[in-house]
Amino acid sequence: MRAQVLLGPPRSSLLLAIVLAATGVLAVSYERVVAQAGLGVQLDTPQEGEVVRGVVAIRGTAAGPNFASAELAFAYVPNPADAWFTIAELLEPVQGGELASWNTAEISDGAYTVRLRLRTDQGAVEDAAVQVQVRNYTTGRTEAPTITVTSPPVVQVSTPVIGLASATAARAMPWTPTALPVNAAALSSGTIIRSFLRGGLTVLALGLIVLGRLASRRS
Repeated sequence: MRAQVLLGPPRSSLLLAIVLAATGVLAVSYERVVAQAGLGVQLDTPQEGEVVRGVVAIRGTAAGPNFASAELAFAYVPNPADAWFTIAELLEPVQGGELASWNTAEISDGAYTVRLRLRTDQGAVEDAAVQVQVRNYTTGRTEAPTITVTSPPVVQVSTPVIGLASATAARAMPWTPTALPVNAAALSSGTIIRSFLRGGLTVLALGLIVLGRLASRRS
């Protein structure tokens, strides 16, 4: 029997090595193309959990060779209805720059999700999102308010007591004039007459005495 001399690896191994080498070259080339084209979507600011207020500049990347459009939007947290409110529409790709300005003073304080959605001309969709805390009118973390039901305060109003019995008695009894006290200087009619008579008699007596003296002088 002749001995077989193996001069190299089997053809299958050689083909596998060629495929792996080609794959590596393609992967490196693809990474370079992606890096140059800036493919992808990314939010740089605001960052996750950041507290924001006023007008916020949203920065990031929304670009790629198949870029069609991008949308910036926000939603309340939680968002069970999956309702989003548009901040801005991007018709041109942006690479590491300002995407839009968001005026947070127009919404109430609380937790919100900011989402950047990129669409390609092939119908693909790619998202990047961060959650932030809006604080224009409050401080600290917003929590669900606790409602405590308390009984209304009891207001006690004192009712003035009026002497109804006395008032009723006064209305029932007829009005009786109160007699005035006796004036010690007042003179009765009898006293006046008597004084007048005494005075008249005194004058008469004096007149008689004067007449008698005049008569005696003449004689």
